[in-house]
Amino acid sequence: MAGNYGDFNLSPDGKLIAVPRQDAARQCGHLVIDLQRAGVSNPLTFDQANDINPVFSPDGNQVAFTSYRTTGPR
Repeated sequence: MAGNYGDFNLSPDGKLIAVPRQDAARQCGHLVIDLQRAGVSNPLTFDQANDINPVFSPDGNQVAFTSYRTTGPR
């Protein structure tokens, strides 16, 4: 999948990657890319904010990330 990607994080089971991807429509949004289905991706965030540094929880069920919303990083 073409695009500009940031730092990624691999899920504990090795099946998913959470990664920020920049595109023309959104400045930056996380995608979860399923490695078992040839790069099929699902958006994780939809806000126009700059979301970076994704990290999976130890069980792989959640993703935490830094988000630059109107009040700064959270």
